Amino acid sequence: MRKIYLFFIVFLLSAIYGGIGGSLLSPDSRGDSVFAAEKGDSILVYCAAVGRVPVEELAKKFEKETGTRIEVQFGGSGTLLSNIQASGKGDLYIPIDTDYIDLLKQKQLCGEVFNIASTYPVIAVKKGNPKSVKSLKDLSSKNIRLCLANYQVASIGRVTKEIMEKAGLWKDISANVVVTKATVTDVANDIKLGTVDAGIIWNSMMVQYAELDKVDVPQFKGVNSILAAAVIKTSKKTETAVKFARFLQSKTGKAVFSANGYIVK
Repeated sequence: MRKIYLFFIVFLLSAIYGGIGGSLLSPDSRGDSVFAAEKGDSILVYCAAVGRVPVEELAKKFEKETGTRIEVQFGGSGTLLSNIQASGKGDLYIPIDTDYIDLLKQKQLCGEVFNIASTYPVIAVKKGNPKSVKSLKDLSSKNIRLCLANYQVASIGRVTKEIMEKAGLWKDISANVVVTKATVTDVANDIKLGTVDAGIIWNSMMVQYAELDKVDVPQFKGVNSILAAAVIKTSKKTETAVKFARFLQSKTGKAVFSANGYIVK
């Protein structure tokens, strides 16, 4: 009888602790797969400035659930690509616009790729639109002070220039640019502070800037840029990088990106 009792206690304890220990390998209450990683592990992620809010939130969730530290460097997609090449360090690259993924491939630094969400350009103005900007052409008006992202280092700058050139407006609009910025976040902040009247930012950023209004224009319609995560081929922690990328794609990741104004599928 005593042996049976001891066996029952051992079995019960094994079931309890086995269940706790295996929780990170099983679907959680939200229906996601939460990916286990070695405690104390860490990865370096390069992420486009537009992704700061959702990626920071998800990095904290991932760290809490797995014990893996996510170190994130934010900046313009082009600047980050140069940093990857120059430093030879990093595990995951998250640019906005898959053209930068193609450049990573050309440099033979691209591993597995995970599409996460998308967004599109909008004209951003101060709340109430005091300069009555209603079209892309209005940005060429003499009373408009404009801020744009540098097209050589930031995806929004490159996309903006291409669209304006196609519309035959680049020369006139660029004449009103009083300052260029390295990231789209810098552009939004300048409009918020009132140092400029308008700029081009990503639609997903409007959630973060209650002080701004957006103006949708036909030229930007259908111009969706994809935020994608590419594993850097030289990474020594590709397995962990893949796990974090998949976490960004998970049900939890989609909910966070959607809440931050992104288009998710």
